[in-house]
Amino acid sequence: MKDRCWIEAPSDVGAGKRGASLGIDALYMEAFSRGIDLFKKSKRITTPMSNDMLWDMHPTFEEARFGNNVLSNCEAVRDTVHEALQADTFPWVLAGDHSTAAGSIAGVKKWAGNKKVGVVWIDAHADL
Repeated sequence: MKDRCWIEAPSDVGAGKRGASLGIDALYMEAFSRGIDLFKKSKRITTPMSNDMLWDMHPTFEEARFGNNVLSNCEAVRDTVHEALQADTFPWVLAGDHSTAAGSIAGVKKWAGNKKVGVVWIDAHADL
């Protein structure tokens, strides 16, 4: 794979409140302010997220309040990662909350089939 792309998944629903999705733009702004052009060198793809459901005062489930939205976000990330790999492009996923991990890995696995896969996951905190 000679090309790479940045897949943006600005999800907040896994965190259960607004804000985590802002990390992607903060990262871009910091890189720009330091003259780092890493993000300019590759295509950027934004995956649509269902963060608007955080305003829903009647969540579907009591414990996993936004479970359906986490699932739809993960499916969107899965499909975007899979499409990038099908196009022989290496995907770098930048996400808001941690719930998109399942979608990232599912996309790689969908592309790889029964082959073993490896994923490097870097999280903002020490819970990785």
